[in-house]
Amino acid sequence: MISKSKKLIQKINSPWILTLVTILLSISIVNLSFANVDTETRFGIEFPQLSPIRTPEITEYSLRNELTFLLSENHDFPTISVSVLVNGGSYFEELEMIGLAELLGELLRTGGTKNYTPEEIDMLLDDMAISLSSSGRVHTFAVNMSFLSEDVEVAFNVLNDVLRYPTFNEDSIHRMKLNMNTQIARRNDDISEITGREFVKLVFGKDNPYARTYEYETIANITQQDLLDYHQTFFHPQNTLISVTGDFHTRDMQRLLNRVFGNWKKEKVTFPELKRYPVKYESSVNLIQRDDAQQTWIAIGHVTEMTQRHPDYVPMLVLNTVLGGSFTGRIYQRIRNQLGLAYAPMAYYSVYYDFPGVFYLMSQTVSDKTITAIDALIDEVIKLQNEYITEDELSFAKESFLNSFVFNYDTPEQIVRRQLNYTFWDYPLDFLEQVRDRVNDVTVEDIHRVANEYLFPEHFIILAVGNENEFEQPLSTLGEVNLLDISIRRPRHDITQPTNLKKEIGEALFDQYLEGMGNVDHVHNMKMRGITTEYRGEERSTVEVTAYIEFPDKITQLISTPRGFLSMVYNQGNSMMTFPGRKMHLPPELAEDLRYNLRSNPISLAKNYKEEFVVYLVEEKQMSDKTFYILSFSDEVNQFLLFIDKETMLPYQTVQETMSWQGLITVYKIYEIYDEIDGIKYPVRIVTRDERGNILSEVDFTEILFNVELPEDIFKVEEIME
Repeated sequence: MISKSKKLIQKINSPWILTLVTILLSISIVNLSFANVDTETRFGIEFPQLSPIRTPEITEYSLRNELTFLLSENHDFPTISVSVLVNGGSYFEELEMIGLAELLGELLRTGGTKNYTPEEIDMLLDDMAISLSSSGRVHTFAVNMSFLSEDVEVAFNVLNDVLRYPTFNEDSIHRMKLNMNTQIARRNDDISEITGREFVKLVFGKDNPYARTYEYETIANITQQDLLDYHQTFFHPQNTLISVTGDFHTRDMQRLLNRVFGNWKKEKVTFPELKRYPVKYESSVNLIQRDDAQQTWIAIGHVTEMTQRHPDYVPMLVLNTVLGGSFTGRIYQRIRNQLGLAYAPMAYYSVYYDFPGVFYLMSQTVSDKTITAIDALIDEVIKLQNEYITEDELSFAKESFLNSFVFNYDTPEQIVRRQLNYTFWDYPLDFLEQVRDRVNDVTVEDIHRVANEYLFPEHFIILAVGNENEFEQPLSTLGEVNLLDISIRRPRHDITQPTNLKKEIGEALFDQYLEGMGNVDHVHNMKMRGITTEYRGEERSTVEVTAYIEFPDKITQLISTPRGFLSMVYNQGNSMMTFPGRKMHLPPELAEDLRYNLRSNPISLAKNYKEEFVVYLVEEKQMSDKTFYILSFSDEVNQFLLFIDKETMLPYQTVQETMSWQGLITVYKIYEIYDEIDGIKYPVRIVTRDERGNILSEVDFTEILFNVELPEDIFKVEEIME
């Protein structure tokens, strides 16, 4: 049977189409403004009055358990849209479990329920063309659904299960954690994302709920029980709002909602206190050095204490349009058109319903105009404070705002969702219309006053992300510079200090292995060549890898590719990557992995373990038909476990948290085959698996040599100037 979803026309989701639409809409807004201001007066053309905006009728309906609904009929199409807001979110997370709300929000949809496994929900939603998504935000958990009106009862039964009876399936938790770890691993790939993320941290403080980001360790800390407990804290009928829009009759819908949700018991619960964080205005100059940057991303600004309830919210909206809210704003005209420094410099005064926002100027510019661009951005704010804007500027800003106002009413669903937010935050339902009416009352004097009352150039936080070596002047010309470290760190384990007896036993056991391994004292360097097969889900790739090691602290890997050799070098803490036509610094995560490969090499361990590592016996463990001694090795950065086969006294596997294409995962490196080379027993086949048993890589060594003549400059790390 062909599912209903297969019959539906797919939506266009092409990035370039979305970009084109955005540009066309922006041009349309500007052109509309010119039409009203210029065309009528210059050419005598009269435009008819626009049709009045009609807002849908909304009925508020509450069950006896205080679960509240906003119902709005619309019979244009045989569909229904549902939006859910639950009061909660990441604001209440403990610092050691940042990411809990996001994980919970995603797993509402994918983690299974009391009545449906994750696979059963997938099949049901697909067969009935029901769209269901969920997320965890700072102050809310959100669930959105859309479906054919004929399937309304099935859809609401699924929604009831998702909201009330999630089970947070362990496999689903594992997959989501891998996804989140991947996001951590890739979060420094895009300079624009780095700029936005780190600027918010500077404004609010890194531990503020509006700025903090989850890390490997905080994700690893979250258990299934934590998710169940967090869900139980917030998901109650009196803490939930639901909007329903579409093809239904209100009385029939009320009866259905009573039948599905009426038995959701209202319990006496104490919600966590909404802790308020102090707002600080502290200026600073900050740099994130990126040697690979071809341009500089700039963010400048400070926190805003204003919310949308504030009497001066509307004048600040108009000010933002004058300063940099569109292609006609002062910043765009100055930075882009007059100075030619950047493509899209903008100003934003981000104000929210009931919590602080940020005022910021943002731009990207060629590296050798960085200081010039920063000075020009700040200068435009100061000019706005010192000089009154013209009546024409004010009129144009108002027209621009009002002409774009119609886009707030694209669909009934959009309108009702906005009313849902207004109800959630206790705003009047006609708040947007009030804003529209108040725009007309803004004066030139209002703009001058609010520019001086709410913008503080002397307290600006400045962030530049780029290659300072290319700046026309040092960033320190603007003030003392804080160099920010955004490297992604693995979790530091709280390693319990072992007893002296466990240390003595661990070292004695490892010494037994060394006796059987052979004399490694005479080994100064080694060369290894082999075939490596990497697995990424269903995909695999095979390459030839040659590695040179000079003990104790130098390693180079040469990877054969169709375009030539890719090399990675680690030399006493310095590192470099080269590939055809390019040299660059090795990313910190790869450098750390290379360092780990060097230090965990059997020869390296044998030569240096007593000086470099704390070694102790964790336990003696039976696995299948074998017994293993499990030894812990730890230094100031890493910890890994070494399993030694009690019968052969050879290492069987190491267990280590490491980076992969999935992010930070636990890797089991299994030494499957040993060979004796120059009197030394050395593993010649190594297979790595994840904690689920999936193969990540296979290495088969074809050549292992000790004390070779090393190629000239094989460990050289050059000074790199991008």
